[in-house]
Amino acid sequence: MMTYKKPRFSLFMVGLFMTVLGVLMLLNPISMLIQMLVATGMVFCVMGAILFFDAWKLPDFLSMRSTMIFEAFMMLVLGLILVFGDRNLTLGVLTYLFLFVFILSAFVHLQFSVMIVKPWLKVISILLNIILIAFSVYMFINPKLAQEFIMYCLAFGIMSSGINRMLIGLFDL
Repeated sequence: MMTYKKPRFSLFMVGLFMTVLGVLMLLNPISMLIQMLVATGMVFCVMGAILFFDAWKLPDFLSMRSTMIFEAFMMLVLGLILVFGDRNLTLGVLTYLFLFVFILSAFVHLQFSVMIVKPWLKVISILLNIILIAFSVYMFINPKLAQEFIMYCLAFGIMSSGINRMLIGLFDL
């Protein structure tokens, strides 16, 4: 019977790397956001190329082929825009897209909060959604704040995951 040994050192090193990355994201959020956009663009270009070659191998009679070619073309175009496009325009569009999703989500949750049975929970839900809408509208006016806020959220997530992995690697929790 084989015993499983946890990779404590590798967990610690991955956690350390993630924590350092999170700190770097906090120190220079806009620069890191631009680098993430470029990296995402490169990944989209590779995915688009792979999809294009996969679609090209499919028989002509399959209707899925034209859909896959279209999807590959769109991924390639999006990837090229992210890699070679205007960084400020790309950041602005991405920021406003996030804010639009936040506001839309808050409005949907406001509609559903009416169905909450417990009065205290209903009030908390309504207040949180109103705060989210107000904060998002304020960030629409100040897009640089929104870009930094998004990066702070990502940095916090990466750092907390990294610290968790380091603790598991060190103490085998």
